[in-house]
Amino acid sequence: MPHPRDHFGVGVVGGRLVAAGGRDSGVANFFDATVAAVDVMDLTTFMWLPAGTASDMPRPRAGGGTTVLNSAVVVVGGEGHGQAWPTVTSLNVATGRWATLPPLAAGRHGVGAVACGGALYTAAGAGIQSCCDFRRSTEALFVPASSGALPRPCGGGDGPPVAPAPTATAVAPPPAGGETGPIVTPAPPGGVDVTPTATATATAAPSTGVGATPTPAAASPSPSPSAAANATDDAACFPADAAVAVPGGGSVRVANLRVGDAITVVSAATGRVRTSTVLLFSHAVGGAADDRKTYPFVELTVAGGGGSAPSAPRRLRLSAGHLLPVGAAKRLTPARAVAVGDTVWVVATTTAAASNATACAAAPAAAAAVPATVTAVGQTAARGLYNPHPASADDRLLVDGVVVADTTDALPRTVAAAALAAARAVAAVAGGWT
Repeated sequence: MPHPRDHFGVGVVGGRLVAAGGRDSGVANFFDATVAAVDVMDLTTFMWLPAGTASDMPRPRAGGGTTVLNSAVVVVGGEGHGQAWPTVTSLNVATGRWATLPPLAAGRHGVGAVACGGALYTAAGAGIQSCCDFRRSTEALFVPASSGALPRPCGGGDGPPVAPAPTATAVAPPPAGGETGPIVTPAPPGGVDVTPTATATATAAPSTGVGATPTPAAASPSPSPSAAANATDDAACFPADAAVAVPGGGSVRVANLRVGDAITVVSAATGRVRTSTVLLFSHAVGGAADDRKTYPFVELTVAGGGGSAPSAPRRLRLSAGHLLPVGAAKRLTPARAVAVGDTVWVVATTTAAASNATACAAAPAAAAAVPATVTAVGQTAARGLYNPHPASADDRLLVDGVVVADTTDALPRTVAAAALAAARAVAAVAGGWT
């Protein structure tokens, strides 16, 4: 490919394959390393066409949804440069020129897109760069007959093209505090209507035409009554000021860590303390002094853990789905499921600890993790979302003085392990990440 990229989309129109958007995740500040250039392949020769065959994407972004609508490749949403974008852009493959379509009602990335029955649909996704603020709505862009030939109805039937619903000219503001309920945006010049629908679970196109609004899905089951139930479930993160143990008896704010830095870890197999390095970050968002946005975390207060001197209670903050070893068997358990009285694992300090920073000071090489007791479970909010991954699958992080994993229950454990194993293999061949 002329312009290397990841997190990009592909569409095929008229014997040409179009690769658009994406970023270079192999560089520092990769969220800003979006790719504006568009690569086009002639599928009759399997050769890439000259640069400039298609003009640059007007708003470069990664992680958007991509589909083909009529003779255009459409990119929906995406992330980069500090935000999740509501932008929708359309590339006319015949002319190589982009057009900007009406924006989404809610910026999102990590989404899919599909053209069906004369409409473009997208659903779910995340509303914050890298992670979180997960969307529950579905949005649909209706293309009237004046824009050209419409696709056939969903399901591949032979019926006539379906015109958009006449209600698409009404305007209803989004409900305060969320995306639930239909939102209707007026058509811009040129006659393209946008009608976001109610929920991501109501995605099936109605058989009577694409203009109908899907019925909202049934309400989700009531949350657990535990104190941690309302914290974010899917992220695997710590706040920016979480203290990560480093060799030499100190700690570093997780937001100040960099790939390749030495950190103190605990072996999952032996429980012994040792030194490792930061392999990569799956999340590195916010936390700057002027960044006022906060995120929800579970807060565990942990007491005990032995040592030659009394230790101040440790205060561990982590996302609700983040895993940590619990109990004598050290079973990996999401933070939301930890209860008062549970046993977690810490590294004993050799001097009195007055704060999290000293509580997670690295122990001597011969030290090992010891059990401690959870004395309180609650919720808190803090700036930043960070999750470093250590060099070995056997490494357990030592954050705020408590032993934790580097994974979440949002993915099956085998899937997460396979993805991290691939990253570690690449790092081994390349001699480390830069």
